[in-house]
Amino acid sequence: MRKLKKVFSFLFVFAVVVFPAICVSAAETPTEGVAIGSALALEGGTILIEDEEDAGGLLTLKNISGKDIEELYIDSLGTGTISANFYLQNSEVISSGLKKGRSTELAVVTNASGRTSGGYSRAIAYYTIEGTDYQQEITVDFDLKVKPTPSPRPSQVPVLQQTETLSYVAASRGLVSVIPVTLENTSDFAVNDFSFEKIVSKNFSFEYDTSKFSIRPHSKNTIYFKVTPDKDIESFKDEIPVNYSYSNAYGDKFNGSVSLYISVDTAEKSEPTPEPQPAILTISDFQTSSDNIKNGENFTIKAKVHNLTETDARYVQVSITGLTTDGITAANSSSTIMIGDIKAKSAAEFSFSLGAAKKAAGAYPLKFSVAGVDYKGGAVAANVDFSVSIANENAEDDTDALANISVVSISSPQGQYDVGQNFGIAVKVRNDGKADAKYLKVTAAPEAGVVPKSASVVQKDIIKVGETVEMNFMFAPTSDAQSKNHVIQFDFSYEAGRKDGVAVKNEFSQYSSANINNSELDEEKEETENNKSVPKIIISDYKVTSSDPETPSIVLAGQEFDLYLQFKNTHHTKTISNIKVTLSSPTSTDNKGNTFSTVGASNTMYIDSIAPGATYEKTLRMYSILSAAAKNHIIAVHFEYEDEEGNAITQDEEVGVTVAQEAKLEIGTVNLPSIVMQNDMNYLNFSLQNTGRVTLYNMKVTLEGEGFDLAGTEVIIGNMASGAYNYYDGNFYGVDVGMHKLKVIVSYDLDTGKREVDEQVFDVEVVAAQTDAGFSDGGMFIDNGGMLIDDGMGFVEEEPTTISGKVKGFFKKIPVWVYVIAGIVVVGGASGAVIAIRRVRKKKGFDLDE
Repeated sequence: MRKLKKVFSFLFVFAVVVFPAICVSAAETPTEGVAIGSALALEGGTILIEDEEDAGGLLTLKNISGKDIEELYIDSLGTGTISANFYLQNSEVISSGLKKGRSTELAVVTNASGRTSGGYSRAIAYYTIEGTDYQQEITVDFDLKVKPTPSPRPSQVPVLQQTETLSYVAASRGLVSVIPVTLENTSDFAVNDFSFEKIVSKNFSFEYDTSKFSIRPHSKNTIYFKVTPDKDIESFKDEIPVNYSYSNAYGDKFNGSVSLYISVDTAEKSEPTPEPQPAILTISDFQTSSDNIKNGENFTIKAKVHNLTETDARYVQVSITGLTTDGITAANSSSTIMIGDIKAKSAAEFSFSLGAAKKAAGAYPLKFSVAGVDYKGGAVAANVDFSVSIANENAEDDTDALANISVVSISSPQGQYDVGQNFGIAVKVRNDGKADAKYLKVTAAPEAGVVPKSASVVQKDIIKVGETVEMNFMFAPTSDAQSKNHVIQFDFSYEAGRKDGVAVKNEFSQYSSANINNSELDEEKEETENNKSVPKIIISDYKVTSSDPETPSIVLAGQEFDLYLQFKNTHHTKTISNIKVTLSSPTSTDNKGNTFSTVGASNTMYIDSIAPGATYEKTLRMYSILSAAAKNHIIAVHFEYEDEEGNAITQDEEVGVTVAQEAKLEIGTVNLPSIVMQNDMNYLNFSLQNTGRVTLYNMKVTLEGEGFDLAGTEVIIGNMASGAYNYYDGNFYGVDVGMHKLKVIVSYDLDTGKREVDEQVFDVEVVAAQTDAGFSDGGMFIDNGGMLIDDGMGFVEEEPTTISGKVKGFFKKIPVWVYVIAGIVVVGGASGAVIAIRRVRKKKGFDLDE
């Protein structure tokens, strides 16, 4: 037995240790002294042949053996479908070898000209590992790629024409004259990178915009040339050409020229052409989408920006301030609207989508600001106030009825008014309330430089419900009035009635404006400022993009968003440089930090320079703090930069970001039975809690489903403030036997006006009141399993028909009073208990059978 064990031990050792070692030794015995190895891996083993030319590229050879390669040599065999040469950079032999896990690059070339398809080529790598020589075949693939012949692009030749009537401009020695030149693009193709060349003249000096700009198809652009004849010039009348260049969408270059017709008469002094007046903007023609705006409703305000002068206004934008969460709010729109350019003596319409808060009531003042630049790059701006009256939809009709005076319209005088020239403004109001308004007083308060030419106070003793009244005022500018858009404020006060026994007096303000021209004061101001032109930088465009596709311009508190900014140097000749831009936002309401912060970057950025008329774009990733109030927030943008003379300039701009708080309604477990008896009353209840930071409005709970009687189940909960708790408790009846879907629907409004709906669906089975577990037609409780019936002579026992005799014996032992009590309970309406008792009794009966 011991010998047999030794034999088995020997065979085991041989099979496990000796035989594999012999096999490995045989496998590593190289053919002619070299073993076949796989220590190298070729990464990116494809070379691209383009346009039937010689191909070449770098491939990576990596040592994947887990051991150091002591020596490496690559031999190009040139075998395969493509004859190729392989060699390493600098040397075919790596004297230091290749460490484990390390890589080296192979420079691969092949003569592939004339080929019409790809192919492959081979090489042999020789290397040594721990004194043993190995060889490994390497295959490289070659792909053929022929560049497609590009399709000929369509021809685009923009055509420019000088459109104004050519006439000679009379200029005077040493004085500035302005020559407007209008170019029209009469083609269907855009003009890009338009610019004028420099004018070289020994008799005149010229100043004009040399920055590049574009002209859209079938559009015009006017350029103003300031021409100053030399003081010693002789009489002159000639055409001076000005060359320009531009390109089309493909970058093709074109050239052209315009002509300036100038005459100088030295015999008799001529009056120079006056310089165009900078653009003057104003806002008027306000309209609301409804004459009777109620609290909780969304509405629209429309108005027009008017350019009152003969020169264009550029980069015009309108912003609105005065929005609050408990008054007028932004409804899915930004607080700033980009309008663009407004031509001379033209107007552009804009509109804001707004909403009235649920508890808003009365007059709410809003400020509309318009800003842009004139033809010289100077800033132009105006502010106009407009009040919105909100009616309280929830006010009771019969108690404490009050008057409500709303402004139907206030006219804004069109055109310009010189010193001493009268202009009128008509104010129209209406009583939208439920009581007569008494002692209405309207007081006009114009800015300094404008005085009333009629009574500045107009009074009306009574304005009946629904009555409209118009009042007229007359004004005139004085010699002290500046050339600008002057705001005229109108203050309203009236008695609205009595509330809770106390007299109610309402007051609010509304505004209009008029454009005043005072050329004498302008000349004095120009001489004082010595024609100093300061370059201005503006935010020419901005956009907020959130993650919500439905409301991309509204930011959800606690989430990130993108803020796109475009900065514009509005000056036509001066470059600004060393620009530092700093963004800041107000502190949050809970003092936990700024409302907005940048993500992954500083709130300060540096811009080297912006050329005249050029723009700089930047997109920042921003974060809104979770506690940010649901309203329109301001991000302040502070600029610090230098002009060409090194003068330090600071400037401030603002952008508005609308923030919404996420609404969170916590609905507790809905308690309701899954099986109900037909025509029996069943109870349903659950809790509600507003766990968000905003009030939920007009909350309502509704039950829906076929097969049920749901009359009286709808409950209007109303408004739920943040943190508020409520409870729903209702009942319903199952009508149709079978399985049915019962929907529990909770709906409510958000601050933005959006209606939210939370719906839960439950399976509820309606069970019929069967004769084997209920009442007979006579009302007596029966049961075919052994319950009592009424045979007209009192309670008797009925033989069971479906259960064995043992069950019968069991029920005989139950006292009669138990059945009586059970019948009384059933008569009381506890049908669910009947089913339960029946099931328990049957279960006990089967237990006895067993």
